[in-house]
Amino acid sequence: MRRLIAYLTLVSTLILGVGLNIAKPIREMNSNLEYAAGREFIYELSNKETEDGGDETLKEGAAEEVAAMMKERMDTFGVSEYQIATEGNTIVRVNATLKTELEYSRLRTLLNYDANFTVRVAAQDETDAILEDHEIFNDVKARIEYRGPHPFIVIPLSDPVMFKTKIVQVAQKIQEEKQTLNEGENGDKIVEDAIIVVWSDYDPEKDVYAERESNNETKKKVFLSFDYRQMWWNEEETEIAVASQLPHDPDDPDRQDRQDTSSYSTAEIKEATDVARYMVNVFNAGKTAYKIESIGVNTIYPPTVESLLTLGAREHIAMSRTFIALIVATVILSIVLVVMYRLPALSAISSLLLTVFGTLIIFNLVMVEFSTGALIGLLLAGGLALFSSVVYFHRFRQEVYRGRTFKKAHGEAIKKSTFLTLDAMVVFLALGVITYFFGGASLTSFATMVMFSAPVAAITVLLHNAVTLYLLANNTSTQDNYKIYNINATLVPNVRKDEKPTYFGRFVESKPSKKAKLTGGIVGALSLASIVLLSVFAGINKTPLELTKSTHDTTRIYFRVEKNSNLSTSSEDKSPYEILKRIKYQDKVLQIKLEGDTPLYETHDYDKVEEIGESQITFEYVYYIYNLNGHFNGDEIVSYTDFNGDVNTGSTLSDALYNLATEVDADALVSVNPVTKLNLVPNTYRVGLIALITLGVTTLYMLFRHGISRASTFFVLGASSSLITLLFFMVTRITVPPMAAVGVLVATLISALYALSVYQSEKELHDDPLYRDFTNEELTERALTMSMSPNYALMVLLGLTFLNFVGIGPLKTAFVYASALLGILIATVVLTRLLNPTLTAFSKLYARIAKIELPKPKWQSKRAKHRASVKASSRKKSAEPEEAIFIGIND
Repeated sequence: MRRLIAYLTLVSTLILGVGLNIAKPIREMNSNLEYAAGREFIYELSNKETEDGGDETLKEGAAEEVAAMMKERMDTFGVSEYQIATEGNTIVRVNATLKTELEYSRLRTLLNYDANFTVRVAAQDETDAILEDHEIFNDVKARIEYRGPHPFIVIPLSDPVMFKTKIVQVAQKIQEEKQTLNEGENGDKIVEDAIIVVWSDYDPEKDVYAERESNNETKKKVFLSFDYRQMWWNEEETEIAVASQLPHDPDDPDRQDRQDTSSYSTAEIKEATDVARYMVNVFNAGKTAYKIESIGVNTIYPPTVESLLTLGAREHIAMSRTFIALIVATVILSIVLVVMYRLPALSAISSLLLTVFGTLIIFNLVMVEFSTGALIGLLLAGGLALFSSVVYFHRFRQEVYRGRTFKKAHGEAIKKSTFLTLDAMVVFLALGVITYFFGGASLTSFATMVMFSAPVAAITVLLHNAVTLYLLANNTSTQDNYKIYNINATLVPNVRKDEKPTYFGRFVESKPSKKAKLTGGIVGALSLASIVLLSVFAGINKTPLELTKSTHDTTRIYFRVEKNSNLSTSSEDKSPYEILKRIKYQDKVLQIKLEGDTPLYETHDYDKVEEIGESQITFEYVYYIYNLNGHFNGDEIVSYTDFNGDVNTGSTLSDALYNLATEVDADALVSVNPVTKLNLVPNTYRVGLIALITLGVTTLYMLFRHGISRASTFFVLGASSSLITLLFFMVTRITVPPMAAVGVLVATLISALYALSVYQSEKELHDDPLYRDFTNEELTERALTMSMSPNYALMVLLGLTFLNFVGIGPLKTAFVYASALLGILIATVVLTRLLNPTLTAFSKLYARIAKIELPKPKWQSKRAKHRASVKASSRKKSAEPEEAIFIGIND
């Protein structure tokens, strides 16, 4: 009885402990744009200035071209969830959620950075010590290297000899000529004129390094500056390496100039690494085809799904649909586990919560953004814990139905379930690592969750179950109480009476391979159709999934005026709102988006330096941005009433806005910008590649564990499950978010777990004397039917979890969870119906191949015969005496 009390106390304490502490890691999560408010950066495009003046009109598709460039830079920066929208052909908006002000500032700079570099010494009078980027950085990429723990920015040089002669030697000469030593100084301090400066978009007429602190525009153009004596060369002297500097700190203004990296603390090393990563990203960004100016920032942009936290004096968990779905899923799983397994279910619930809790803590420690992908990874981590527990419960029941005591059954069940759990961990680890390296920023959170769930489960599941379930199985007062395990006592054989086992599982009499030819034909046809459709979509450069609509029913009207203009939102009769109300389209006033009776609009201040003659004048502009319901491009024919009361017809929307705005302010500019949000990540083909690589790696693992026939069977059926999951969305053309492609990875994972479960059971039966008369095909069929109970139980538990999120979770992510649910169902059906006939087919195929003998040359055949005759005539020599043979005795 004491062990039973200890079991109940231990699992109850663990469940209660996780329940009381789970709020802390949830509050500490770094949520992305889906679940936390972020910021929106607004950029305006124009043609770059050329000597002949150029064309003021942007070419068609310029905004889409810039948006694609910004997408690449966002991925490089490591943002997992973001939105990029084009507005007409001149405006691009980018939304993202980051952790700090510094990261927002860096991202804003990176997105429109024009890496047009010039290298020169700081001395303004050294006009020859200048190299343009095509002379020194032609087709090179910077990278980060570490000397010990300290990060260095490594920049290859396309012409290192020119860099030495025109830059380094000049800097050295300046240092020798201009350094003046006071008493007690050793000459280590660099002369400012000898500093090597890497400029971006350098203008020799305006930019002076010595004036950078007083001229903010000049300071922004300094990409990198360093002491030539603190510069490292590689052995071939084709690359330079510069120590990464620390970010600016107003409380310690000299920290950026510290060259002794050995004095960096651990926190400073991390800061320097972040700086190095940012600098490398900026250097490798390349040039922009257009002039891209940042005209505004919306500092509070709502989450695209829902907020997980409520802000106040202290952050609290919001009662969001996601959090409610998590609670409901936990309750449902707990009830189903108790109904299916009775008292041991408490151990399964405890290990499930511990695995989720531990995975979430490690996820926060590595500071990855929490997203919908991360949530799916977290649910799969819980699935790994359930898989281990469910396998144990069914192995335990099998041993009891063979007549073993609870104590012996526990020992056998733990041993058998441990191997299968370790197999599952290898698959999880493989999927996580492959997705991390090949999935891009959008799948990083999913990969991290899946990857770290494997080691966490190794600790929380294997050790936990070995302790808690040992206490329950070895409790003396319940050794004959089969009800606590939900075991039918009438089916347990009495070994003392020499009774034989009669019950081998609920599905042992089923025929899962019935109509295998028909099922195989359907699966094969669907898989082939999926491959054909993927090829077609790839050929026409279109995504296989019908993603959420890219064109939104919104148009933004931009008014640009100078400050103190008569055209302002504070004017009662000449505001942008009044102008918009004067315009009718199809005899209806333009529908302006309102909040109550107040129009929704944005205001952004923007300063622009313009050259007039030989003078530079800073103009202070204001952008007023209004939202219209409907999709307009400016060419629509409208009518409007001017400020004199005259009605004008036959004008385009752009002309009407311009005419009305210039009546109030002759210098006003107005643009019509239909909003188009781009569907970006994750890329469906990349997800397919990850699934294929995971299948390949898992197949190799199964090859060593279970042989070539079983490995081949898994590869074919796993690939079919993934392809059919994708085919459903390709054929139905249901509009889904990009993350719905993750259902393919779920199908791959479930196929692996199902196959491993059957193969392990088959290996156990092969060593069991009860099945020595079974053929290989019969043995596989029995292993399959005996594995159906734990496999079905796991699929029911996972299916209920994802179904719960489909129904209760946020509507915007419903199809993401639906795709995962679909992957589970398809993988289960395909593996159940086709595993045995496919394995039989591969076994026969490889057996035939093994019997094929290739013809050999005659000389080789003679030599082979000679070796055989020699071997037959020779006897093994040994110092040991041969065994004497006595008729009758040896027999």
